[in-house]
Amino acid sequence: MVKKKKLKKTKKVKAKKVKRLKKAKKVAKKKPAKKKKAAKPKKKKVKAAAKPAKKAKPAKKVITAQKKKAIAASSAAVMQRLIGKVVHYYDRIGVAIVDLKEPLKVGDMIMLKKGGTIVPQRVDSIQIEHAAVGAAKRGDIVGIKVDTEAHEGTLVLPG
Repeated sequence: MVKKKKLKKTKKVKAKKVKRLKKAKKVAKKKPAKKKKAAKPKKKKVKAAAKPAKKAKPAKKVITAQKKKAIAASSAAVMQRLIGKVVHYYDRIGVAIVDLKEPLKVGDMIMLKKGGTIVPQRVDSIQIEHAAVGAAKRGDIVGIKVDTEAHEGTLVLPG
């Protein structure tokens, strides 16, 4: 038993020595360093001819104080007349969920305004919590059947 253990230990020691020798050979066999290529002489940049004059940009439109007041007044008038705002749109069933700022009833004419597009429409049906109603008061969140897409942020104005 003792001899077998000694044999195993000597085999391990020999194996370690062999590994060290192999590593030493690998280090010795490393590839020689590559020769650097001779540096190419740099070419001198030739100055280009004078650049053509740039086209003048059109002057920005100046909005006068009167125009600003008129725009503010018209937007304030729209906001005073605002019936509501679309908070969600169900595209498969064509229903806009509107948060009302003013009362609304079936048969009223409304305009859906998003950006520059305005779409007039008659209110055919109003629902509150899936129940059909004839009229809705300020503060109600209602579902209105619409003919065209009315995505979030679309304003509902009287028409």
